[in-house]
Amino acid sequence: MKLVTYSELKTPLRTRPALLWGEWILDIHDLPRVSTPLGIRTPRPITTLSENASSTLDVLAKGPRVLDDIQKLSWRIFNRIDPEKIPRMMKKLSNVRIRPPISRPPTIRDFYAFEDHVRAARSRRGLQMPEEWYEFPAFYYSNPTMLYGQEDEVPYPSYTKALDYELEVACIIGKGGTNIREEEAETHIAGYTIMNDWSARDIQQSEMKIGLGPAKAKDFATSLGPWIVTPDELQDKKSAPGKFDLRMKATVNGKQLSDGNMKSMHWTFSQMIARASQSVEINESWRGVRLGHSRVRITSRAWTRGSRMARARRPHRVGSRTVRGLEEQNYRDRKLVEPVELAKLSATGKTSSEAPHAVQEARRVIIPRGNLRDRSLLRSLLDPLSRVRSN
Repeated sequence: MKLVTYSELKTPLRTRPALLWGEWILDIHDLPRVSTPLGIRTPRPITTLSENASSTLDVLAKGPRVLDDIQKLSWRIFNRIDPEKIPRMMKKLSNVRIRPPISRPPTIRDFYAFEDHVRAARSRRGLQMPEEWYEFPAFYYSNPTMLYGQEDEVPYPSYTKALDYELEVACIIGKGGTNIREEEAETHIAGYTIMNDWSARDIQQSEMKIGLGPAKAKDFATSLGPWIVTPDELQDKKSAPGKFDLRMKATVNGKQLSDGNMKSMHWTFSQMIARASQSVEINESWRGVRLGHSRVRITSRAWTRGSRMARARRPHRVGSRTVRGLEEQNYRDRKLVEPVELAKLSATGKTSSEAPHAVQEARRVIIPRGNLRDRSLLRSLLDPLSRVRSN
């Protein structure tokens, strides 16, 4: 099942939660209206939810049992609908605007999960791997108020000349708890999505010397989406508890800069959840949702190479990022010539630690509509990334 937040083109400020099926969107509000003519009974909790839910957060807050009921109901609905007689209240994906799946999560925790990435990032600063990194999954808090979705314009920070992307996968916590055990943690995950943790590398380099962690370097923007994919959609790609065989790639100007696989995570989401919930209650009092996420960016020699690209002021940089099973993100900068994919995460391929970042010098970041050519990928997500352009 895929949960999406959308707005209609004529009412862009009014967002609604919905289900995505292929190229069609079914608003949560319309579930009873669609199921009844098909002879399908709508469970009372879903009827109540359809009358009151105004966001995907409201849907997730109802907990795993209601989500399971929605999933079963959606399967029955979409399997009974005549493709030649689509109900008029259903909307085509191309006719709506996709928004961030969750606009105001209570918290965002960003974990350091990939050993190759951490080792490469530290080596650029002449640092060895700390022994403590292997003792527990470390995280920092990101800014939950600065989220962007597809085709949103993301202001370029005035204080940086080294804007960089990060290819990440996020998990959304749907069931609360305290001191959650690692072996039970996966039952608390409502779904997964793609994230781009925009970063100001020049600012980050200075901040990290202080020893407190990134702050203004990562305070200004996070791209999230395009939608939430529930765990059942990814079971055939599961390689181990908490790990999925999903390839991740990033290209810039047709040149591949990042290549990795989600299964190479050293710390799993289950371990991250267990760590984050130690002596901390994450439950319905926070509306049942948390963004705990793992950096799934696979990078090396990124910042220095990206800085040279920025100084050179290349006029037409284009890029793409993909996580197969979590889809694709695109961006371009400067004069907005031909759009390019920014990263594709496919389900096969080797992992490489040679995956540098692309640093853009531009004024605006635009997150385009996703590519639906290969729907088999969308056991995954679509793309939250972007194109970058100058004012």
